[in-house]
Parts: sequence; structure tokens; C-alpha cells
Amino acid sequence: MTYFSGKDEAKRYSLYRPYIHPQVIQIIKSKLTLRKPVGDVLDVGCGTGQSAIALTEVAERITGIDISEDMISQAQRHEKVRYLQAPAEQIPLPDMTFDMITVGLSFHWFDRSKFLPEAHRLLKSPGWLVVYDNFFSGIMRENTEFENWLNDEFIAKFPTPPRDRRPLEGDELRQYGFVLDQSEDYEEDVTYNLKQLVGYIATMTNTVASLREGRMTMDEIVQWLVSSLEPFFKGRRRCAFLHRGWIKFLKKLNQPA
Repeated sequence: MTYFSGKDEAKRYSLYRPYIHPQVIQIIKSKLTLRKPVGDVLDVGCGTGQSAIALTEVAERITGIDISEDMISQAQRHEKVRYLQAPAEQIPLPDMTFDMITVGLSFHWFDRSKFLPEAHRLLKSPGWLVVYDNFFSGIMRENTEFENWLNDEFIAKFPTPPRDRRPLEGDELRQYGFVLDQSEDYEEDVTYNLKQLVGYIATMTNTVASLREGRMTMDEIVQWLVSSLEPFFKGRRRCAFLHRGWIKFLKKLNQPA
């Protein structure tokens, strides 16, 4: 199932997803010791364009692709960025077009047995495939009970849909012509007011799956979230929540193993 293919989902995603990409860009600059902009970068699963726009700091030209036309319709425009609607596993672009490919917050939805050969085909030699993720840890700086609410109440009501959580390493990568060169974990605090936090959680696949399956309407989801989260904001306008992430740098080999 494609969870972010509807117009309403895309609009919420555009409005409420936090902009976590600057730290990722700094890690890319440091790990790859970039002293000048990369020529051509392909950003796969670009969604509403946050990840593609972030790349304008380190790239001369960016192509952002996403399977959802609705998500791309909400994407911010930039002179360095062009957008293309296409699945990650079948990208209608010529061989060896890109110096770097990035995938942010979406690799776990791909069929990696089809995407990794596509990435190898599209990358120049040498070239980098940079895959990263970011997730809501459930740790609230102002109230330790929030993590219990997230695990005991929210997850119980909105189970996490299945995704591909297999490690990205070893023989599988060599099979598709890549080697894991380096990786790094990162974290940062993101502050939300009540409306922003409700909006962000409403973009999670947990809640979107419930909506798609007809178990709840979005009005019901928002109403439940407001009543559940309001007590955590008592006397506070904004609160800080820990986000964690990882980033992996895969180097292209000349030939798959």
C-alpha cells in the first residue's frame, strides 16, 4: 500500500512534517568531505520536497522523484530542483546520470531487490548512494510519561504497519554492486506546540493506515489525539521531543558481486 498518495495526506505532510534535513546535509558534507557542490543528485522518495530542497546546499542540480503525484504537487519549487513522478524501482532516466543518489525516510517502503539495481544503473562511477532515516523516539523532555503513552496507548490503538527493517549491509549490498563505506547515528530535539504535534502524528503511517482501512475518520483521529495530548502541554506552549536517525554511505562498485 502507498500510504501517502492522497491529496489530504500530502497536504498534512507538507504542513506538519518537521524539517530535520539540515543536520543530515551537514553529515553528508563532513563524511564525503565535500569542498564543492556535487553535480547531479537524484533524491528518491522526495515526498513534498523537503529532502530535495535541503540538497540545494550541496548540489548543483537535483532531481526529486516520488511515486505520489499528490505529494509532488505540494513540493516547494526551486531553480535547482526538478520533480518527476515515478516509482523507486523503475526510474525512467538514462544510465550513469547521477553523481549521488539520496533516499530519506522512505527506503523501508521500497522493493530493495529492484531499487538497488536501479540505483547502481543510474549512478556514475564512482558514485554514492546515501540512505538515511529519522524517527520520533517518544521521549518528551518535559514529561517522561509521554513515552509510556506512545507505547501503551497510541501504538495499541494505531499499530505500526509492516515495513522492511532488514539491515542494509554485507553480502546483499555486494550482490547489487554496493559496499557500506561508513555510517553515523544522529539525534536532535524538535519542538512542537499542541497543534503541530497532533498534525505530525496524524501524518504517521500508524494513523494513515487506520484512516485508509476505514477504522477511523481523520476528524476522529485528530479529536482523539487532541484529548490525549493536551494534558502533556498543560501550562506549556511548546515542548521538545527527541528525534533519532541514522545515515549510511554506500559506495558503488564497478560490478555487482
